[in-house]
Amino acid sequence: MPSDRKIRRQFKQQREEIDRNYAPSLSTAAGVNCEQVKHDYERETSECIYGLWSFESQKLLLQADHYNVNRTNPDWYVNPDFTEGDKEILTESAQRELRRLIHIERRARIEWWIKLIAAIIGVLIGLIAILRKN
Repeated sequence: MPSDRKIRRQFKQQREEIDRNYAPSLSTAAGVNCEQVKHDYERETSECIYGLWSFESQKLLLQADHYNVNRTNPDWYVNPDFTEGDKEILTESAQRELRRLIHIERRARIEWWIKLIAAIIGVLIGLIAILRKN
């Protein structure tokens, strides 16, 4: 299974290839042909962007489920009419917000564990001190 970095790189390369392929056509097209070229360019670019968003969204939604982060905001999702398949795709701003919420929850869990471990260490030190006095 390819790494996340490799997948992102593939999407970036795909986007660059689309730009390279359409650059000559966009600069020389005129009239109706220009509109058709722009439409095709936008369609291919959108497919590439939605593919990357889909990849990122699936990762973030799994993390959100793991950390029990609420992800029910309907404004966070891309309109399914614009995408292929039935996957839930988060918008870019929703991805940022969900990352922030996951970070907060992860930090809270780490703090909870640190407090628990500190309390256990405190109890153990107290027990050792009591046992040494006897």
